[in-house]
Amino acid sequence: MKTKQKNAVATVKKTAGVKKTSLKVYFKRNYDMYLMIIPGIVFLILFRFVPLYGMSIAFKDYNMSQSIADSPGVGFKWFRVLFENPDFFRVMRNTIVLNLCDLVTCFGGSIVFAILINEVNNAKYKRVVQTISYLPHFLSWVVVGGLITQILNPSSMLMLGIFNMLGVEPTNLLLKPGNFYLIATFGEAWKSIGWGTILYLAAMSGIDPGLYEAARIDGAGKIRQIIHITLPGIKFIVVTQLLMKIGQMMGVGFEKVFSLQNDMILSTSEVFSTWNYKMGIINWNMSLSTALSFFEAVVNFMLVFIFDRVAKWLGEEGLF
Repeated sequence: MKTKQKNAVATVKKTAGVKKTSLKVYFKRNYDMYLMIIPGIVFLILFRFVPLYGMSIAFKDYNMSQSIADSPGVGFKWFRVLFENPDFFRVMRNTIVLNLCDLVTCFGGSIVFAILINEVNNAKYKRVVQTISYLPHFLSWVVVGGLITQILNPSSMLMLGIFNMLGVEPTNLLLKPGNFYLIATFGEAWKSIGWGTILYLAAMSGIDPGLYEAARIDGAGKIRQIIHITLPGIKFIVVTQLLMKIGQMMGVGFEKVFSLQNDMILSTSEVFSTWNYKMGIINWNMSLSTALSFFEAVVNFMLVFIFDRVAKWLGEEGLF
């Protein structure tokens, strides 16, 4: 009995030694791969984890002449100031409305456009369309905002022709608050729909062509093929992208809004990102600005978590 126990212990030690040795050999063989990971890890630590300490400013009466640690703590004072601000709910409304508009037009438009491109049989024509639709993505919003401003200028040839054709007095559409949602949404759609098709087209390329062939034999038309084959084939990508979009519901791109914003339309164009810039950079109220950023991050996380649970409840993969 004792001999068997000794043999078993020796076997365990030997096995453990082999695993340790094999792991060491594995690291030696793939050290170059791990060296490539180091810059990414350093980037995450320096620009993602270290700045988290700065979020404590939201709970302090921060003074630029003092360090964060030396600034006196004030609890939830700045959150109360934020929520009691009469502009808070107006700015939140603008942020949510713009994100919902982008969700419908850009997210939905990318799926529809990807399906349309996927149905094109002419490979050369498909490449040309894809290339042209991708190009606006590489333009800065400063450039896009300048183009939109110049196009909508009432003295431009295009707008003069449109106003004359409609028989109305020329007016600057960017000076009317009610037009901002439509203009910003149109600009975002033109800039991002083409680029947004990449993931969906990649997912569609992985669908078995035999499924389409079988559907055609059974008499299914294009619409039925899209509904019963294409959409289920890209369902996972659609759900994942939707969750990521929902996780950005409290944030709108600063460049997009700021490049189109003016004092006449602040009632509809002021969003959290521009409001945060004005509080933190222009008014130098870092504590209030950080409190707003903290609020955005918490709400975005809660939205992602809730909708991820809903997706799993409906039988989808989800993110977590």
